[in-house]
Amino acid sequence: MTIEDDTPPAALAAPCDWTGLPADVLRVLRASAVLGTTIDAALVAQLLEEPLPMVLEKLQEATDAGVPLTDGGAGQLTWPAALVTALQQRTLPSLLQYWHARLGEMLSDRQAPE
Repeated sequence: MTIEDDTPPAALAAPCDWTGLPADVLRVLRASAVLGTTIDAALVAQLLEEPLPMVLEKLQEATDAGVPLTDGGAGQLTWPAALVTALQQRTLPSLLQYWHARLGEMLSDRQAPE
């Protein structure tokens, strides 16, 4: 699977050191990686069953630690495809599969006719 990348070139420069991030920040980033290069913080919060403010705070902590997230406002962020791929590769396949299935259910529920 190829991930398209709209991240500004400055954000592509350095690889990220995931080992220095707190576990709760890494959890939010891993869940965000399921969405690809565009992060919808509200969707990540729903996926993790966590409050939106907590997810936004963890994304802020990631940014403070050097993760190249670009915030477009309104909880919409982007990040380099290479980082998404690297993080997905460092996540247990079973967890990725669970989150993918859960995300599919959530998106199906959003689009279901009422």
